[in-house]
Amino acid sequence: MALPLIIMLTGLVERALVGILLIPILVNVVIGAAIGLVVARMRSRQPWVRWTGVAVEVILAFSQLWGLIGGPSIPGLLGLALAAGVIYCLLSPPSTAWFQPAAPAAVAR
Repeated sequence: MALPLIIMLTGLVERALVGILLIPILVNVVIGAAIGLVVARMRSRQPWVRWTGVAVEVILAFSQLWGLIGGPSIPGLLGLALAAGVIYCLLSPPSTAWFQPAAPAAVAR
């Protein structure tokens, strides 16, 4: 009986709640930064950009699935469908060809 009172008086509950709320915020900031990086570097056609995009979308798809455990919702289903569409596009053969490094130009003699 006295332990919960001691915890409340010392402020541990508030600190724990702040920590619990900070984790999703930090995850969203990191995912947002990764998406921004992928979008900014897309024209470079480097393979790492493609795989980073796939990794971010897989994380977002799992996040949407996790949200759907509580019950289906239109935003959750839409987010999952969009993530699946982006993954499909990034793994399609035209995307594979587009992200191939350019062959070095032949040197004229």
